[in-house]
Amino acid sequence: MKKLCQIVLIISAIFMFSLLLSGCAKNDNTILAKIGSDKITAKDLNDLFGRSGINFRSFDEEYQNRKMILDSLIIQQLLIQEAYKKHLDTSEEINGIILASNNKFLLDILYQREIIDKIKVTDAEIKAFYDKLENKVQASHILLTTADTAKIVMDSLKKGANFEDMAVRYSIDPSAKINRGDLGYFTWGRLDPTFQEQAFKLNPGEMSEPFKTRFGWHIVKMSNRAPNELRQSYDKMIPTIRTNIENMKRMELLETFKTTVKDKYPVAAAS
Repeated sequence: MKKLCQIVLIISAIFMFSLLLSGCAKNDNTILAKIGSDKITAKDLNDLFGRSGINFRSFDEEYQNRKMILDSLIIQQLLIQEAYKKHLDTSEEINGIILASNNKFLLDILYQREIIDKIKVTDAEIKAFYDKLENKVQASHILLTTADTAKIVMDSLKKGANFEDMAVRYSIDPSAKINRGDLGYFTWGRLDPTFQEQAFKLNPGEMSEPFKTRFGWHIVKMSNRAPNELRQSYDKMIPTIRTNIENMKRMELLETFKTTVKDKYPVAAAS
């Protein structure tokens, strides 16, 4: 079974939703979020944040890191509540070995049953993935927060606005200020599934209509398509492709399960 640290790392990388962090450094007893009857305090956040030992270049970078950690704590608590809801703590197969690490063990069990056990990869899926590795693409994107903002930016682009300038001005992707939205070359399976579907179907010079992923609203511009010199023979790549597909399915299942538990249990930011 997967360890708790793996679960938290995966969740913190995937699950992002807005919560207020104001005043979290002033009072360790400040309640940052309420999940049903459970609470997450500034102390919980500060304890985990302090272990990173990272020196941040700006207040905004530190804020985003704190928000990511808070999101992971919230999801962790949601999953614990779901584990108790499923009565995993009373299951005959595990109740004999649940000791001080009760919540940790329940998270392991829940993750195994709801995510890992549901991941199946077929030979047809591996072959289809391999076929899509024939080429690599270079693309740029503009990441936006809302559909309305994406429409406004798209209208400007259609009227002749420079894509790179619009990326610098409007994209919420922090790297856009440096790379002007250019993601460089990437191959199939390296990025968000919805994003890569949109990017790979474009021809060089084309732009996508705005579309949504879990990160926000994107507008993608295809720059170039070239042969993927790293693609090896099919037999050699089967293990790597299988792992990639498993990772993609895990991310999709986690996203779906996150939505399910959020609908079941109320999450509120402190007022």
